[in-house]
Amino acid sequence: MKIRHYIIFGLGILLLASSCGSAGRISKDKNKKTEFVSEAKRLEFETSFYNGNKEKILGNNQEAARNFANCLRVSPKNAAASYELSMLLFKSGDITNAEKLAANALDGDPHNEWYCLLYTEILMQQKKFKPALSLLEKLIVSNPGNPENYLLKINCLLMSGDLKAAIKEYDRLEKINGISEEISIQKERIYIKLQKFDLAVEELKKLIKSNPTEIRYHNLLAELYLANNKSDKALQVYEEARKIEPDNPYLHASLADFYRRNKNTKAYFEELKLVFKNRDYPPDNKIKSIAPYYTALNSSDVELSSMVFELLDIMVATHPDDAAVFAVRGDFYLKEEKLEKAHEMYRKSAKIDKSNYSVYNQMMLIDSKLGNFENMILDAGSATELFPSQPLPYLMGGMAHNQQKNYTKAIAMLRSGIGYVVDNNLMLSQFYANLGDAYYQQKEYVRTDSCFDKALEINPDDTYVLNNYSYYLSLRKQKLDKAEKMSKKSNELDPGNPSYMDTYAWVFYAMQKYTDAKGWIERALEKDGNKNAVLLEHYGDILYKLDMKPQALEYWIKAREAGTGSEFLEKKIAEKKLFE
Repeated sequence: MKIRHYIIFGLGILLLASSCGSAGRISKDKNKKTEFVSEAKRLEFETSFYNGNKEKILGNNQEAARNFANCLRVSPKNAAASYELSMLLFKSGDITNAEKLAANALDGDPHNEWYCLLYTEILMQQKKFKPALSLLEKLIVSNPGNPENYLLKINCLLMSGDLKAAIKEYDRLEKINGISEEISIQKERIYIKLQKFDLAVEELKKLIKSNPTEIRYHNLLAELYLANNKSDKALQVYEEARKIEPDNPYLHASLADFYRRNKNTKAYFEELKLVFKNRDYPPDNKIKSIAPYYTALNSSDVELSSMVFELLDIMVATHPDDAAVFAVRGDFYLKEEKLEKAHEMYRKSAKIDKSNYSVYNQMMLIDSKLGNFENMILDAGSATELFPSQPLPYLMGGMAHNQQKNYTKAIAMLRSGIGYVVDNNLMLSQFYANLGDAYYQQKEYVRTDSCFDKALEINPDDTYVLNNYSYYLSLRKQKLDKAEKMSKKSNELDPGNPSYMDTYAWVFYAMQKYTDAKGWIERALEKDGNKNAVLLEHYGDILYKLDMKPQALEYWIKAREAGTGSEFLEKKIAEKKLFE
């Protein structure tokens, strides 16, 4: 609550004043009440008091307290020393002794405002509100022009639960300072707690009357009406405010929210458009207002989608230099699977602000979905330069280089990034899997097998690795028993995958188990039809080994019609025999 600020502020002044004005109080106490038995005792007192203040300023509170305690040993009734020690004990949590010493200080100098404030704070801390209120009233009477004392008393009344008395004190303060936003809003809240709605309304009307052009006050009154189910009254307030300042974006934002609550979608979006066209309304606030529609959008609601994207277009046109605006627009395009447009927005965002890693992350993921490996290489390259300790760009760049057959670059990028992977086994296994693919293409088979083994050690059920590793072994005709087990496992983990079935068939082919190979390749063809050139050519090779040569030629021809086959496909067809 705002009132609490004044107590803390008051104590801050009090702490400063104690070190700045103590010497004057010593002199006053000495002349009026303090009698020292000897000049030596007076010198001891003043030395201890000086040292106490010095240690307090240095932050050595225990040493300061020891010095002030020595002052009271020399002069037990000294108000200044009692005050200083009371403050230190209060800060340390010794409330009981702090209260006694604060009372002693005030008794020694009843008109000292700082002593009174400290004693009041200690009493309030212990919920001794009645004596605290009595002291605060004395402060007000002695200095009626100081608003801080009224606020302290109001805070004490609020803490004690006497809301009606707090209102009266606010009224007293208003007579001194006039109407203020802080007081009016506090009174409105108290009236709401007292369930006096009409008085709360009158308080805000009074605030509006004091400053009719402050639209925020109109919004507060409208919100109060809305909170009490008085929509007509709220709309009336909004319309009155519109006449005063028709272009105020905050007013239109409030009206938009009003229409949203009343399920008037058309009016809601019309108000939002006025908000979004206003450059003075922060783009972050616009993003917050449109963000809920990210999850609400669906392909069937064409009207909603049209309205949301109209707002996004307005926002981009109004804030062409704001990176977050373009990033959000990219998010919405991505939600609607408009991948090229999403990528375009993310790229514009990154051009404005290169510090947002998530934007580069989204661009790389879109590149992957689109199969645009040239773009992925560019985006991953930029990301590794800007965010060198992020592992994902190295992985994405390595994958893209593999797809583009830049195997040396793929290996370099993957090896550069693998050391940045922390507590992410899935990503680590993907690094090793892609390294394995690259090393295979470079015919570095020892490294190929090492990388695939590491990938499977991390994730034994990675079907991608199980399949590729077993396929590469079948092509090399090495470790075929191991290849057969891995291929079998990949098919068990992902049954019905034609690529995995083809691999299993080719492992059997390498093992010269042609009947088993024929069974698995036929399953693959059932799943993938007659569109996959690799499957069709493999089927032809298996048929040839089973001495079904006419049928083998038929499937080699089908493979050529379906797409790109092996380097031997044309020769097989031309010479009607198998080449490997």
